[in-house]
Amino acid sequence: MSVKLELQKQVFRQIRVLIKSMNEGAYISPTLFVGPHIWHQANVKLYAIEDQIISCENILIHVLNLQQVSDPLSDPTAHKVVNEVIREFDNIQNTLSKNFPFIEKIEKEKKKSGFQAFTETFSKTASRVRDDFFTSSSEGTTYFFKLIQKLFSICLFIEKWAEIVEEAAKNLPNESPNSSSLDVSLSSSSPSSADSSAPSNDSSVSPIGTVLAIPATSSTSSTLAMGRSVDRIIEFFEGVVIALVIEDLKVLLSSSLQRLNVWNF
Repeated sequence: MSVKLELQKQVFRQIRVLIKSMNEGAYISPTLFVGPHIWHQANVKLYAIEDQIISCENILIHVLNLQQVSDPLSDPTAHKVVNEVIREFDNIQNTLSKNFPFIEKIEKEKKKSGFQAFTETFSKTASRVRDDFFTSSSEGTTYFFKLIQKLFSICLFIEKWAEIVEEAAKNLPNESPNSSSLDVSLSSSSPSSADSSAPSNDSSVSPIGTVLAIPATSSTSSTLAMGRSVDRIIEFFEGVVIALVIEDLKVLLSSSLQRLNVWNF
């Protein structure tokens, strides 16, 4: 197992620990046990909770789209779906970075696609509907962490994608990962002067000494491209979704400690 894959699997171990903590309690560090009661405290208002909910609802929609891809390498729709999801993840990350400085803005915000505009409109409408039901901040927080649990449980298939792509990459020809073509010089194998002076009817024959660009195999390019896409998706979950949850957990732990202080232990 490569160092990169090991680091990526660590992300999913963190996700599993957080799921367990929300459901039955778990040690999220060697010395810190977090039970489900911490995640469902009453009267704790999380920062920009409405924005967090809308973003995670959109993320869930895109992860469900990813889940429809049967295999990241063999499914003919894989690259189209993955590229669209990554574009939406980029936009979500840039939007969240405005309110959450620990989330890195990756680039200038792109024009929203028609699908993103639809999902954001849908989520904002759903948010207004939720406001009628959320009579307290604790209800909004409870909804959010139920949403996170669902998102985390579904996204675990991406770990398998990372394993599939790494295994396929091991079997690729020994080419530079950054090169998509093979340069071949014809000067060392040029025909004799008599042959070269003869006219040719083959328009594909290159003049002597020029360099032909021979494309790498489509499977090689496809595997490398999918590898970069999977890397980006996992990076998004680590740097955005998990980061949000951990930041919220800090608020919840602080609130819990304040309540303990009321008892004057």
